[in-house]
Amino acid sequence: MNRNARGTICLGMLGVALVAALDAALGYEVNLIALQLAPVLLVTWYASPRWGVFLLVLMTLIALLMRFYVAPPAVHPLYRYLGIAGNFAVLAVLIAVQARLRAAYRDARRRSRVDALTGNLSRSGFHEQLRAEVARQKRYGRSFSLLYLDVDDFKRVNDTHGHQAADALLAEIGRSLHARLRRTDSAGRLGGDEFAVLLRETDLQAAEQIAMQLKQELERTACGHRWPVGFSIGAVCFSRPPQDADEALRVADALMAEAKKGGKNALRSKIV
Repeated sequence: MNRNARGTICLGMLGVALVAALDAALGYEVNLIALQLAPVLLVTWYASPRWGVFLLVLMTLIALLMRFYVAPPAVHPLYRYLGIAGNFAVLAVLIAVQARLRAAYRDARRRSRVDALTGNLSRSGFHEQLRAEVARQKRYGRSFSLLYLDVDDFKRVNDTHGHQAADALLAEIGRSLHARLRRTDSAGRLGGDEFAVLLRETDLQAAEQIAMQLKQELERTACGHRWPVGFSIGAVCFSRPPQDADEALRVADALMAEAKKGGKNALRSKIV
């Protein structure tokens, strides 16, 4: 559980305590379901539905105890607890609805961050990771490397083998990136036949080694399928933080462009 979720749960607990105190002050005649909604639904959305249910049960138990001690003796027990049962049912339904909405939202967000064809991050998803890494370097000073890969003569695959083969090539690149990289690294498809790789806490020598291994593996795959392509890669190690993620991508993209101008199917690298 991350820090934000823990903070949300603590805030929800505080909300439950405040509602209980207000309930004790106002007595059984006032229905506080509107106030009970806030902590329960807040925790359900930002922490987890299970914690939302936990708060609901806790709140209901507190309400039962409060009704036992606060409600006048003349009030029939059925009326004491009927309102509590009704509140519990309404909130339980709302938790279930919100849990489904939360799952659908997270699935949609995940899909927007992942490229369906390659399984790599989408451009927006990769940019988010790179932006976080730049911020981390500005704070802690740890270097990172960035690879920018472009498929040379990709259009020839479309022209000679068809779109299905072109998609297969892109999917193979995605699989190779997944297989070659560490869990701490991130790979993204920036669009078309362009890919980027974020290598955290990696110096230029290690980045060059990874780039060459990846290039050789992709060349073997392309040769095996008789795809007439090469792979131009720009590799840059940031020993000091770039201004932002966009600048980092521009530097790596410029190195990749140099590799293309120099005859394609090559690697260009530098440290900044």
